Amino acid sequence: MGKEKIKIILPDNHKIYSATIKNNCLTIKYSLKEKFIPHDGDILFANVLGENWIFIYNERNKKKIIYDYCFFCISSQRLEWGDNIDGKGFCNKKSIKELRLATEKERNLLYQALSENNIEWNVKEKKFEHIQEDGKIK
Repeated sequence: MGKEKIKIILPDNHKIYSATIKNNCLTIKYSLKEKFIPHDGDILFANVLGENWIFIYNERNKKKIIYDYCFFCISSQRLEWGDNIDGKGFCNKKSIKELRLATEKERNLLYQALSENNIEWNVKEKKFEHIQEDGKIK
């Protein structure tokens, strides 16, 4: 049997600090080169307990609970915003497997879901506005 090659692509902005092979298992330990710190109003992507979410970041408290203005679950198409959010926070930071700025495609998924509910996100004022049937904002 000939030699085979496997290519592993790691996420951008990460640094490998160890790689080991044991029992035919390659383990790579890596960390962020720079710590990612989201800001109020950023649209983020998060993988939380195996589900992919897009949300508008609000803040994180001392207990590391992340609060949001709205969130959208990609698999279930669940959208919650404004007064519909229960005030308990999006999730605990420990539940997050991946957190980064949303791509343009991901942002567009969120905007589309909001639009389907006649809602628009006002980036400047960080609030939701209802779109009337004539296209005007309430």
